[in-house]
Amino acid sequence: GLGLLLGLELNVPMRPLAEQALSEGFMLNSVQGNVMRFLPSFLLQREHVDSTMELLRRLLKVPGAEEHAEQMAAAAV
Repeated sequence: GLGLLLGLELNVPMRPLAEQALSEGFMLNSVQGNVMRFLPSFLLQREHVDSTMELLRRLLKVPGAEEHAEQMAAAAV
């Protein structure tokens, strides 16, 4: 297969986001200052993607992130 190696160029420095994520138990890969590299495990599950996306929305202060997280939590019940 092709694998799932992706990069995301941000408008902000990645290192502070990676440090905050690590303090919350997430390992994000910071490369070249403002680039985040995604290199997930072969055993990646939907829950891993969902929790990482929730973290990124919150760290990047995406409008509506809190509402989205609440909706996802309610839907999971």
